[in-house]
Amino acid sequence: MLTKQLPFAILLAISNVALAQTIVNTQPGPKKAIIEEFTGVHCSSCPELGHDLIDEMQLTNTDNAFYVIMYSPTNSSYTEPAFGSADFRRVFLDDFYMHAYCAPQTLTRAMPSAFVNRRIWASGDRWQAPDLWEQYTEAITTEGNSPMNIGIRSVYDEQAQTITVDLEIYYHSTVTESNSFYVFLGEHDLSSDYQNGSSESPYMYKSNFFRETLTTGTWGDPVTGPTVAGSLFTTQLTFSLNDAIDPLNMENVDVLAFVIEDQSTEIYTGIQAPADGGLASTGVGSVGIDEQATSTLQLFPNPATDIVTLNDVSSDARISILNSLGQTVREIPATGGKVQFSVGDLQSGIYFVQVMTKNKVNSAMLLKQ
Repeated sequence: MLTKQLPFAILLAISNVALAQTIVNTQPGPKKAIIEEFTGVHCSSCPELGHDLIDEMQLTNTDNAFYVIMYSPTNSSYTEPAFGSADFRRVFLDDFYMHAYCAPQTLTRAMPSAFVNRRIWASGDRWQAPDLWEQYTEAITTEGNSPMNIGIRSVYDEQAQTITVDLEIYYHSTVTESNSFYVFLGEHDLSSDYQNGSSESPYMYKSNFFRETLTTGTWGDPVTGPTVAGSLFTTQLTFSLNDAIDPLNMENVDVLAFVIEDQSTEIYTGIQAPADGGLASTGVGSVGIDEQATSTLQLFPNPATDIVTLNDVSSDARISILNSLGQTVREIPATGGKVQFSVGDLQSGIYFVQVMTKNKVNSAMLLKQ
């Protein structure tokens, strides 16, 4: 079951920026490329021309300039399972692999192929052959800043078997077109006993395969409220693993989120983070964690019902607990070394423990049960 808290958007005044967002950075940053690769177990060219190329591109992607998710729609004979292959098909992906959407100009489609930010390129089509993936990825990531930053944090509750994702979109430039957003779950290092074109058995898919969507609409969920410079949109989505089509290995699950322009469906930018405790933001700043860095703070137990322990805290630190709206709900004295505090009186939900010193700000998510 997928549940949502109602989203809200606010126009930030300079005086309350620091209290408004806890995830997303506010300074502009370069666009990120989102590569959506179409593949199937019967596609004999996919391992060498598609998967190997993507793996090589990711090895050289030292600055997280792009993210990859592999799609296996049901409306292709290439994706039907056979000879013990895994079934990675998802009906949700079928509309993306329609001839008219893949190729408005030529009404064609193929595997391996990929969208690069769902842009319609010089050919007049969205889908592109592998020999153009690197060129178009570089074009996206070097053409300038995105008009918005996107930040996510994800909490996996093993006991409840849920993944809760908080998403924030901060507009540092005004956007007049309507926008929507996606939040997907991808799983990497999946294996299949059969993959045409490869002698490996089992065959390993190193990149993230699309597994589940937390947003409900095929064309994303709407960004509500203002999208002028200084606006912040935030929402929370929760996915129950009991409703997953296939079991997920949480050690290999990532959250991928991105923003699109509604009319063209082109992707502005996106971000990825681990589903179990991930925190990431595009752009530059100290409010969110830049790119895919994760917190070094160690909180235990987490989730917690009462007493929480925080280790290795300097005596000059300022410790705060923030709620999911970025509002400070408690200040905790720092005595140096190990610090213990109670959250027994807090309502159940996601909180953010922030430790500020003269040189840096460090944060960690805390789930109060």
